[in-house]
Amino acid sequence: MLKDQPDNVLALNNLAWIYSQQNNPKAVEFGKKAYDKAPESAAIADTYGYILIKQGQQEEGNEGDQPREDGGKQMTRIARGNVLSQGNY
Repeated sequence: MLKDQPDNVLALNNLAWIYSQQNNPKAVEFGKKAYDKAPESAAIADTYGYILIKQGQQEEGNEGDQPREDGGKQMTRIARGNVLSQGNY
């Protein structure tokens, strides 16, 4: 799918998640691509934050926890909770 639609955010996000579950370092690459294209998406921000935190990049993974102008969060605390609950830190 990415060959035909290299900017498909859902495909990038899903591939990032799959790679993260395989502990493949490519997870960060695909997660960042998805996040750069759709930073307003909570699901994509959550995946990217999860990957960063899982790979030991807590500072980067927590950066998105800063409030936005609209009162929301870029990356949710769910990512951090998922990593901690699985012992993947």
